[in-house]
Amino acid sequence: MTDATIDIRAGSFRPGTSDAEIEAAAAKAAQHRRRTVIFWRYAILIVFLAAWEVAGRKAWIDPFFYATPSAIAQRLYEWTTEGTAEAPLWYHL
Repeated sequence: MTDATIDIRAGSFRPGTSDAEIEAAAAKAAQHRRRTVIFWRYAILIVFLAAWEVAGRKAWIDPFFYATPSAIAQRLYEWTTEGTAEAPLWYHL
């Protein structure tokens, strides 16, 4: 028989905590971490797109080479609904 020890300094678990409780706490912590990571991914994406949009509108970057995200989305919508000058967009794909 081995002695299982729990780090009391961490304050996470009291001695005698069942495996099911530890696994439930670990699953809860993993879910919380997953949600936090997803939140920060979207937050960084939104900040990046907003900064790009502002930089394009204020002409801090050359709009000829770096179109604004809204202009790109508008053009893609136009191509999917109306097609390009040569043929429908799906024909080119």
